[in-house]
Amino acid sequence: MKIVSRNQLSKISDLSDIFNIIEIVGGGSFGTVYRAIHIRSDKAKALKIGSKLESPYKSKYYQEIKILTAVDHPNIVSLEAVYESKKKICLVFEYCPRELSKVFKQEGYLNEPTVQKIMQYLTSAVAYLHSNSIVHRDLKLENILIGDNPENTNDAWFVKLCDFGVSTYKSGIGYGNMLNEFCGTPLYMAPEMEMKSYSEQCDIWSLGVIMFLLFEGEFPFQIRNSSKLREVISTTYIDYDHLKCSKPAAQLIHKCLQMNPAHRITAQEMLHSAWIKGKHITRVSPTPNILEMMDQYNALNADQRSADVGSQENSNLPPSNVITPRGSILGNLPKNDIKPSDVEAAPIEKKYPIIQITSVTKEIEILIDSEGKMELNLNIGSLTRNDVRQYTIALFVNKKTFCN
Repeated sequence: MKIVSRNQLSKISDLSDIFNIIEIVGGGSFGTVYRAIHIRSDKAKALKIGSKLESPYKSKYYQEIKILTAVDHPNIVSLEAVYESKKKICLVFEYCPRELSKVFKQEGYLNEPTVQKIMQYLTSAVAYLHSNSIVHRDLKLENILIGDNPENTNDAWFVKLCDFGVSTYKSGIGYGNMLNEFCGTPLYMAPEMEMKSYSEQCDIWSLGVIMFLLFEGEFPFQIRNSSKLREVISTTYIDYDHLKCSKPAAQLIHKCLQMNPAHRITAQEMLHSAWIKGKHITRVSPTPNILEMMDQYNALNADQRSADVGSQENSNLPPSNVITPRGSILGNLPKNDIKPSDVEAAPIEKKYPIIQITSVTKEIEILIDSEGKMELNLNIGSLTRNDVRQYTIALFVNKKTFCN
């Protein structure tokens, strides 16, 4: 737990003996934020000043103090001191010179490497909060500041989460520990919040909205009335194949914006996803879908295919690059369609590499990290079991099998 000094003042105007207040830089229902200079250190600070007399706001201030005293993360704004009089309270924060919302409006467009860096920082902060049972509940551009990176002075996008006024602790898992306070900003709110029964996964939805907004320049769901949250979301179609970003980025947005929070990616999963980790993305073209890949494979030289299969003819196992439904062998397949969750690489001898299917997309994406390791993303969503009966599936790019 951080040590945050707590100080009593006879009146809030006594702050003038400690700070030179320069200007108002923000504000809202909970108070006004000022840029000020700490007289003794000559360093810029942000002062958030509000009333203690209005009980709802007073409790929000103390909740924010409780949470920010407990956390310590480079991408979460640092609370440094608290000053109180009988009527007012002042929270002193490190000063971050820019707000992401204002910068985004000025820039009008952010390229993918910039969005990727921003989301790396945000995801790291949210994963940290969730690991400490803290739910922010109001993630939005206005609550993201841009500060100085102490380890890289050239980093222009070192973002920090702020405004923990509606944040809370979640005591555990299960229905009895679900959160039920309706709060946040409608354009960023997860659909389950309307039902007043939700978990930390509401923050993941907000991250998906932020990511979509940074790429597209508009919100994915045009929600003006919070009472119609679920209705608007459930009736809005998003074409994830034509977003202004790479396929892995679009897939990650899709995983964040799952209507069912149980199907939504978690903060830890997001933190370790290929796109967030910054793996290099190489597009393989032309490979629109897996059925065309199967046609290409069937058109290969018969001797080549015989050699592929013949090397394993003493085994009951399919070739190393055959994809089969989980727990089944080609030719002995149930009738219903394959679901992405039912598909995995066939079991094979150790001398053959295993193909890992990491996500679903309409074209193959090869993700190559700095160590040269590769992952494949390919479309299996429309593949039926009849298709599998008709084809021995193998992935060839330039007549070479890509594998893990």
